[in-house]
Amino acid sequence: MPDFVLPHLDISDRRQPSLYKAPSRNMGGGSAPRIREQHGAILLGQLRAAFQEVVEAPPPDERFERSEGAYYEVELRKGSDAEDLDKSRSGILSGAAKRDAQTEKLTAVLFVPDESLPVLETILEDYRAGPLTAKERPQHKSYVEPIEAIRRARLFSFWTDKPTALPDDPQAQIWWEVWCMRGFEGEVLHVLGQLECQIADDDYRLTFPETVVVPVFARRADIEVALFACKGITELRRGSDTPSFFVEDERENQHDWAGDLAERIVWPRASACSIPASTGRTF
Repeated sequence: MPDFVLPHLDISDRRQPSLYKAPSRNMGGGSAPRIREQHGAILLGQLRAAFQEVVEAPPPDERFERSEGAYYEVELRKGSDAEDLDKSRSGILSGAAKRDAQTEKLTAVLFVPDESLPVLETILEDYRAGPLTAKERPQHKSYVEPIEAIRRARLFSFWTDKPTALPDDPQAQIWWEVWCMRGFEGEVLHVLGQLECQIADDDYRLTFPETVVVPVFARRADIEVALFACKGITELRRGSDTPSFFVEDERENQHDWAGDLAERIVWPRASACSIPASTGRTF
């Protein structure tokens, strides 16, 4: 490496020697160790309380019955991954995930079928009071210890767009991006169709390996009903504008638009200053 001599740059008084420390790789992100009996009991109580709240909540629309499952909001420690909460065989699947910029904690939506609620209860109970593993660790340690709290999910739990983009008025109508699990979009759109929401045609939908994104023009209250009455919604965003108005709806009128623009242009005088085209020279 060449030897640079730059006497005018001196950073010797800013050096702070310290020993190298590898970043933590555990799910807890370096947080304090859990007291398993206490932590397991708290989460078990929160899960049951959230389920009871779901069951006892009045329906947002009397025409619809509650789906056979519930959405929960799970708060996770720094360094966690929401997908680690999945129990696919039991239909327990994670959805929208948001990370707090200051604390770096993660908040994720978790859908749990009613029939699979005992699966989570067993995991939490085994962690809390079950026998230790061969390595003297609580059972399901890597699954349970990243969890900070469990509560009933709200509409904002699914919202991953700017908070200010979500209307406060339940009757406000906007275009939504409704993110659905593959295979469940039909159930979601059936409910929204019964609510007389405007659902975009297939050409406007985005299909990914595990998700289908459908633009829907609906009230906030309609989306609340869909979250109550069907499973499969993983995320919500505000529908973004597209150039479809110009490339599709107004394609045949493009010449009229150009002519209208030309009529409104005020052309410069012949004596106006001008800049010649580039000759390719570099000055």
